[in-house]
Amino acid sequence: MPRTTKTFDLEEEKRRLNEELDKLADQEAEDIRAEQAEGETPTGKFRRQERREEAQRLEQMLVGVEWALDPDNEDDVDPIDEVTLGALNAAEYGLVSDYMTKRVDEFQGPTENARGEQMRRTIFATGAIIEAPFIDDDIRNSNIEEKYKAVATKLAPQFVYWIEQRGDELTTPEVEGNGFAKRVAEKREETAPPSTPSPKHS
Repeated sequence: MPRTTKTFDLEEEKRRLNEELDKLADQEAEDIRAEQAEGETPTGKFRRQERREEAQRLEQMLVGVEWALDPDNEDDVDPIDEVTLGALNAAEYGLVSDYMTKRVDEFQGPTENARGEQMRRTIFATGAIIEAPFIDDDIRNSNIEEKYKAVATKLAPQFVYWIEQRGDELTTPEVEGNGFAKRVAEKREETAPPSTPSPKHS
């Protein structure tokens, strides 16, 4: 099965992230106004928490993209305008998992802590990169270890996070029209009691 790939224009990605954050900010502001006026919000607490978590995720991705477009001088990295990422197929996912296990074993620390999590994120991001200006031609198609070194030493953590998130979206895309909400709606229709005809139709 051919690998699904996508080339990202980072200026366009910056605009997209800002637009998504503006939408979430509008929704949050509307809830705050309603709460102040009526003492309650139209959005449930759980959904509101989900929104805030999504905003944090997008904010971190935006910081990463902004860094890529204008890297800090001390990082010795040229501005990055475009990156091509690809979904991981089963074989590639296996290679990434094997290398991840090897690195974690060498690390010999709890994988739940910040360093262990960043290591896992960087390895997955490395596996998702197809083409990028910070990956030299001589290592682009080499083993994952060489690519990992380039990613780990050249990129800001926030940009690695952006790569990981977008790579994950390509690897595990949402299935249109087959979400849990649709399943719930279908179940409600199945169990809904039959409507009672009005007197004039009986």
